[in-house]
Amino acid sequence: MKKFWNLMLAALVIFGAVACTENQEENVPQAELKPVLSFVANIANDDTRVNTVEENGVWKTVWSANETLIVYGPGTEEYEFTLTDAENGVFSCYDEGVRDLIGEPVQIDNGYVNSKAGKQGAWIENKEEIVSFDPTANITLEVKSSFFRFSSASDVTLTASTEIFVEDGAISKTVTIPAGDDNWVAFLPNPNCTFSYSIDGVKCKEITKDFEAKKIYNLGFLGAPSDWEISDGTRFYTTETPDLFVAKNVKLTANNFCLHKVGDTAWGAGAKYGLVTAATKSVDTAIGLYSANWANDITISNATTTAHDIYFDRANSRLYVMTVGKHPSTVANPTHADFYNIAGSMNNWGTYTEAQKFVYSGDNVWHLVIDFKANDEFKVQKNNGWGTCYGHNNIQNNVGKSLSNGSDNAKMKAAGTYEIWVIPSHNPQLYIIKR
Repeated sequence: MKKFWNLMLAALVIFGAVACTENQEENVPQAELKPVLSFVANIANDDTRVNTVEENGVWKTVWSANETLIVYGPGTEEYEFTLTDAENGVFSCYDEGVRDLIGEPVQIDNGYVNSKAGKQGAWIENKEEIVSFDPTANITLEVKSSFFRFSSASDVTLTASTEIFVEDGAISKTVTIPAGDDNWVAFLPNPNCTFSYSIDGVKCKEITKDFEAKKIYNLGFLGAPSDWEISDGTRFYTTETPDLFVAKNVKLTANNFCLHKVGDTAWGAGAKYGLVTAATKSVDTAIGLYSANWANDITISNATTTAHDIYFDRANSRLYVMTVGKHPSTVANPTHADFYNIAGSMNNWGTYTEAQKFVYSGDNVWHLVIDFKANDEFKVQKNNGWGTCYGHNNIQNNVGKSLSNGSDNAKMKAAGTYEIWVIPSHNPQLYIIKR
């Protein structure tokens, strides 16, 4: 009997050891297993992936961790290859059955498109037909989807007339992308597709075109709707530069127009911008503006027949009606032999700082944005001298004042950020508004 129990105990120990060994083999981490089959993959059109440039100037694909490729056989079989060497683009499979693919016609792709995954969100497949799979030969892949590339300071909703965006395996007509400096959104190209973007529920732009595969469509900076519009209702949008707004590729309903705050048809304080004297102005030049209820219209002779990019530079009180595609930075700033500056309690009635010097906007208009404290007093000097200096004893918001040389100090009743215009040739010559 004792011998029987000894034999039983030995059997249990052996069985347990075998079971333990089998269990250990099943749980060996994949990283410790030897791949059954591996191949090297690169992407033909590197401009649609994350890239690095080698010292010899050759572009090399940079794969991201955990990327996978699917190899489909001639039947229903398919095998997943995972990235095991990112630097060299090596993908490996651990399934014993994968050897059956050698010499067979195969198709290779990344198995999905994810519009919100940036440059890695593209649909990638083999560039050339693979009639006989040889894992020792490098496999060249190419991107079949396309990209919208843009920057924005706000969340952007992209909408298309057909289903071109993919997220979590579902194809849809819309996708919302968080604000970012360099967004890449993959999509499945379609001919004759109408595409638009919206911010805060406002449709900002819409285009219709044939979108092609393997293209990057640079949308630039997608601005949010601003508080400013042209008098015919054309909305300005924000740009990367604070206080610089743009209405791109627009034809106006009238050749003469002014600017005003959206919805402020009564043109309240600081709500309307225009010219000192109504005039016809040229394209691709700086136009000096000021803000007053009675500011005059700007006329562009072909504003209704030719599209322009119209920029409102509120920081410098200028307007630019530009040839489409041109930027105000290509236009020389207006200059003038004279300048104006603030002298007052904020600088001990002494030498001005650059922050207290007016910008020459053009068209005989000087402009300044400045912070005042309550009860600050000042005068406007010409050329930093007391020979010509202007003040007024009753400064009021958005009310023009006629100035006289050597008059009383201007006194601010309330603290805040103000805009001041000095227009020497005009009567009244000074306008001030609180932002």
